[in-house]
Amino acid sequence: RDYKVTGVQTCALPIYWVMRLGLETATAPDIRGFLQRWAGSYYEDRLRNDWLLLLGTRQDWATFLAEWPRFRMNDDARVRCHGLHARLLTEGSLSPDEAAEAGRLWLAQRDAEDACAPLVEQLLTRQAIGADVVWQRVRLGAELNRPRAVAQAVAMLNPDWVEPFGQVMAQPGRYLDDKLTALRHRTKEMVTLALIRVAVGDPEEAAIHMERTRWRTQLTREEASWVWGVIGRVAAQRLMNEAPDWFARGQAADMHPDHLGWWARAGLRTGQWAHVAKAIAAMPAAQQAESVWTYWYARALLQLKAPDAQ
Repeated sequence: RDYKVTGVQTCALPIYWVMRLGLETATAPDIRGFLQRWAGSYYEDRLRNDWLLLLGTRQDWATFLAEWPRFRMNDDARVRCHGLHARLLTEGSLSPDEAAEAGRLWLAQRDAEDACAPLVEQLLTRQAIGADVVWQRVRLGAELNRPRAVAQAVAMLNPDWVEPFGQVMAQPGRYLDDKLTALRHRTKEMVTLALIRVAVGDPEEAAIHMERTRWRTQLTREEASWVWGVIGRVAAQRLMNEAPDWFARGQAADMHPDHLGWWARAGLRTGQWAHVAKAIAAMPAAQQAESVWTYWYARALLQLKAPDAQ
């Protein structure tokens, strides 16, 4: 039986690739014919995944909604975003939990894309999602050096801001040297973006910038904490002993989950259990529940209670 299953899957593979390469010009009956012929197989669901992405891009919501419930693996965040977008447009609204999920899915995408971004833009227009999610996307794009993602997010707030934010991405140090005040929200975010870009290249230089009075007094606690999170993450990845202390200059509650993970790792590497416990305690519930962090949190509490514990 195992041999036959393997043989069926192997036969389906070349046909799948032919269908996938010609998907944009294929007719719906041709696609459904493949799906029916290989019903229950891996390649059936993979082609449905590809088709759903195409249907979402084309905004063929009627066909999309008919096929979406049949997508068994349901392992593509872009398909999920298209599905939520389809429901938003056909039903008129999403629940607060679904709107929040859309934001999380978008923030998890590494670069500019055409699945989650249009959904978030619609939710932003309807005031079902806040501008803070867009600013987080801008910061993550800066941290990952994804200028297209930064531009896509900034354009949702104001297309006229795309060019100045692009200039800050390209020359962050120059922008910080020339800038003395950051009073408006947009300017604060530009300063935050510049500090993030500096931190990615040189965390020590970014830490020096952050000690300057103008940034200590003008950035919000949340903005400053995010920058310290980036400084700490880059330092932790470079095995710099300063990493835990740099993390601690910000507020854990205002940092990204990835920053908190690196804070805990930096604390483990340097044997500073208080840092480990603080970082893990601040993680979102789902992250904190991961077995690795459950284990190390228990170890940290044990060490803090009895330093000689094994």
